[in-house]
Amino acid sequence: MSHAVERPSHPTEYTSKVSIPLPSDDEVRKVMGDAYDPAKTLNVIKMFAGTDDMYAATIGLVNAEVLAKAREIALELANGPTWAIRWTKLSINQILKDRVNMMLEASMALEQVTFATADHKEATLSFKEKRKPKFGKA
Repeated sequence: MSHAVERPSHPTEYTSKVSIPLPSDDEVRKVMGDAYDPAKTLNVIKMFAGTDDMYAATIGLVNAEVLAKAREIALELANGPTWAIRWTKLSINQILKDRVNMMLEASMALEQVTFATADHKEATLSFKEKRKPKFGKA
C-alpha cells in the first residue's frame, strides 16, 4: 500500500487576491535620493513589500548606493593631488585637536561634578538593580 501523495502535473492557479501597499515613487525617491532608479529599485521593493524585510531591503539598497559613492570618492582622492590632500587633512585634524584640547579640561571637571549628583547615584543604583532609572527634575 503506497502512501505517496499524488501531485498535479502542472501548478494550480492561485486564486486568492493579495493587496500589498507599495510606497509611492516620491516616498522612495526621498529615501534613495539621486540614486533612485525606478527600473532597479521598484523590483526590489515589490519583492519585500508587506513583509518584515521591507525596511532591511530598503536600507540595503541605500547602503549599496552609499558604498558605491564612497568608493567613487575614495578613488578620486587616491588619484588626486597627494600633497594637497595630505596638507588639507593635516590642517583639518589640527583644528579638531585644538577644539578637543580647549574643551577637554572643562569637560572632565564637569564630569567629575556630575558624579556627586543625585542623577549619578540613581543611574548607578538602577544599573545595579537592572531597572529603568527614575531621574528627578533639577
